[in-house]
Parts: sequence; structure tokens; C-alpha cells
Amino acid sequence: MPEEVLPARPLRDRFGLGAMLAAALAAAVLLLTALAVWGLGWRTAAELKASLGQSLAQRASDHADQLDAAMFERYREVQLLARRAAQLDGATARRQLLEELQRTYPLYAWIGLADAAGTVQAATGHVLEGANLAQRPWMGEAAKGVYVHDVHADAQLAQLLPAHGSRPLRVLDLAFPYFDSAGRPAGVLGAELHWNWAHQLLPADALLVAREGKVLAGPEDLLEQTLPGASLAQARLQPAGYGEEHWPDGHDYLVGYARTRGYEAYPGLGWMVLVRQDASAAMAPVRRLQTSLALWGLALALLLAVLGWRGAR
Repeated sequence: MPEEVLPARPLRDRFGLGAMLAAALAAAVLLLTALAVWGLGWRTAAELKASLGQSLAQRASDHADQLDAAMFERYREVQLLARRAAQLDGATARRQLLEELQRTYPLYAWIGLADAAGTVQAATGHVLEGANLAQRPWMGEAAKGVYVHDVHADAQLAQLLPAHGSRPLRVLDLAFPYFDSAGRPAGVLGAELHWNWAHQLLPADALLVAREGKVLAGPEDLLEQTLPGASLAQARLQPAGYGEEHWPDGHDYLVGYARTRGYEAYPGLGWMVLVRQDASAAMAPVRRLQTSLALWGLALALLLAVLGWRGAR
């Protein structure tokens, strides 16, 4: 007779009701945990990025305002100095006035008074006295109403002045015309401000970028480099904001940005302040929360599996 084929045993009989119940409970808990880890991580990460981004943007805006206010003080200082110097007679009296300001604020690298032809009549420390500076941009443009010139190297002054730090001398020019007693243009007073000045106003994690994108102040490895990036493009369009972007060093950063806008009479130079934070470090609290939640979910799944198996038995 043909051998009788027995029907397959149900899964419940083959593996046991306790094992099936334990597996079902563990699977349900693990699924819920995975959904919670993903949902909480996504929501928390979005909220944290928004909070940190707004904080970085506010910091960048505060630094931009400080730079504008400080530049206005220097702008007004040199403007008033030009008026006072014009009222004095003789190179000695004028030189004493210029040196008095330099002693009060040592970050002025050089201050000089040139006549209408560009020849320096009086200057701090006698530096460049008798030299003709007619080709200097600040000399020609001050009469046209351009009183501020952005950061640049000055090789001539660097040879005549003591070293001021390890980097080549970089200065920012401020210049105003002065007039004789009859109100006729008599020349230009020019002041060159050590660019180390900006480092005293900015924290280590901030960068100051010129209008064309060149880094004026910030980490040593980025100085004088031209930065690409969405943050700079956005900073040219709106006063302040934040974003996340990939930088040339291979890291992703949250970047808050703000544009300087001038202050009162000082027109501003279109500088942009960037304050950045490593995105991985910023998201570390979210990763720790997800890890803790996953571990608790795994522990709960194991506990319910054991209880389900024992209860089924």
C-alpha cells in the first residue's frame, strides 16, 4: 500500500506558541522603536538646525553691527582730524597732532598730511615726509568723495615701519580732504589702519569676507582665499540668514551670515561676516538621543519577548 502522507504541522506546533508570541512582541516593539528613532531624529534634527542656524545668524549680525560701529568711529576720527590739522600752521604742530592720535590709538600704522600735489608735509614719525603719494588711490579719490579703501597690502610702509605681527603688513585706508582758510582744497589727510584691528573684534569661529569673496579675517589657512558658497551669495541678497553647506576642507557646516551695511555717515564696504559650526558636532545631541532610544527599544523588545514566552508556556 502506498505510504500515507501526513499533513504538515502548524507553525504553532513546530515552534511553540511561546516562541511565536515572543517573536511577534519583539518584532512589534522593534518596528515601533525604529519608527520612533527615525521620526524623532528627523524632527529633532530639523528643529535643532533651525535653532542653531538662527543663533549663528544673530551672532553674525551682531558682529557686523560692531564692525560698522567701530569703523564709523575711525571714519569720524580721521574726518575731524583733517579739519583740525587744517587749522594749524607749520609741519611740527601738525605732526604733533597726528602723533597724538596715533598714541591714543596705536593701531594706526601711519597718518600723513599731503598737499594738493600729493607731497607729504607732515607724518607720524616723519615716515614718508617729502615723498609724493599722488598715485595712491586714497590721495586722488578723497577729493571725489571716496573716503574709505578696503584692506590691502602696503609694501612701501612695511619696509619703513616696525613689524606688526608675523604676517605682511595689511592696512585699511581712510582719507579726507582738508581746506585752507579761504575754503579752497589744500590737500588730503590719509590714515592707514593696521588690519590686526579686526581680529580684536571678531571671535575665533568668525570669518570676515570682502565683497568679492576674499577672506579678510579668520583662520590662518583661509586668509586671502576666495570662498565660493551659497552663504556668500545669500549674504549679498539679504542682511542676515543661515544655511548648511559643504566647505573646501571636506566638512559640512551650519553657517550664519550677515552683511555690513554702514553706520550713519560711514557708507560701509560690503563686508560679510560668517559664523560657522561643524554640522556633525552640532547634530551630536540628536545622534545620542537616537542611540539611547534604540537601546531602550531593544531592551524592551527582549523583556517583552521573555515575558511573552513565559506567559504562553
